[in-house]
Amino acid sequence: MRVLVAEDTQVWQRMLEKTLRKWGYDVVIVEDGHAALEALTATEAPEMALLDWVMPGLDGIDVCREVRKVKTDSALYVIILTARESKEDTVAALEAGADDYLTKPFHPEELHARLRVGERIVGLQKALQRAYERALDDSLTDPLTGLRTRRGFREVLVEHIEHARRTGDPVSVMMADIDHFKRINDTYGHQAGDEVLGGLADIFCHSLREGVDTASRHGGEEFAFILPRTRMADALDIAERIRLEVEDQIFPTEKGQLRATISIGIATYDPLESRYEPTPEKLLAAADENLYRAKTEGRNRVAA
Repeated sequence: MRVLVAEDTQVWQRMLEKTLRKWGYDVVIVEDGHAALEALTATEAPEMALLDWVMPGLDGIDVCREVRKVKTDSALYVIILTARESKEDTVAALEAGADDYLTKPFHPEELHARLRVGERIVGLQKALQRAYERALDDSLTDPLTGLRTRRGFREVLVEHIEHARRTGDPVSVMMADIDHFKRINDTYGHQAGDEVLGGLADIFCHSLREGVDTASRHGGEEFAFILPRTRMADALDIAERIRLEVEDQIFPTEKGQLRATISIGIATYDPLESRYEPTPEKLLAAADENLYRAKTEGRNRVAA
């Protein structure tokens, strides 16, 4: 684990570096507060820091305070080193964002024990961050199809509507629904239905522009798509191509080969033709209304 030592006194620098390296730490030495702040806010910053209270430039308290402003969610354990002994100073250091406070001169084993506490805390913070990121990813990605969830889809749609407003580029939204999907589930079982959903997701992914378009599973048998920089006429062509590919596809399942069709509704926001910027909900509602029309007009078709 990397430890930053911010200390302007040569004697303390050499002593701390030698001791920390003996304990197996990777040591980074700086001599003033500005250098300490730069090191701790870098992309690959040390996970622990020993900050002298009194240093040229910024003192240790100021460094600690500024780092906490910038890196609010980082796993960083900070110990303030100082000759000050008053309780008021201890409180000031902790309130500035320090995790621990050690008075000089100190016993090396006490420092070692406090660093081991820091290692445990940093390890726990990193584990919590990984768990949070996994949970966030799970909330944005549908586990069955690998497509975005409704929540993840909305976040992307907000960005694309704003981008369309700024640039004047159109953005189209498609809503798709599997025709008579309940019949597939009731006749062949939910496992077969899941395999059809997975096969459809594969078609959607290779039919859209990678890294540009967004596909999501909105729930059940309903899907939604964002097509940036796509006018209504082009969205109609894309939707029709997807519809035909689904119609021609044979889906292998545990209950044998199955077929399915989809209905698609489209809505487009073109800033050059519309005075009003729609909310994500209104744009999706317009596409959903056209999807309903495609269903009522016979299914296995596109409506816009």
